[in-house]
Amino acid sequence: MTTAFTEAVPEAHWPSSPGDGFAPFCKQLRHVVCVRGVYNDGLRTGTLDFGRKHSFYEGTLTRGDLLRALAAKHAKS
Repeated sequence: MTTAFTEAVPEAHWPSSPGDGFAPFCKQLRHVVCVRGVYNDGLRTGTLDFGRKHSFYEGTLTRGDLLRALAAKHAKS
């Protein structure tokens, strides 16, 4: 569902935020990719380390890069 929704978000809304205090969609998706990396690593090691969250994605905030990263995280689970 995340992939389908990401593909459907219009380009004009990609950098948009739903309101004050919320990150734009592209940054929220980066968060999902990073957290998925934490979970995948936790399944392998038996330890969840959210302090390493940003080490699981260093790419750009473009749709293509984030979709590829999300697909890679899904493939590793």
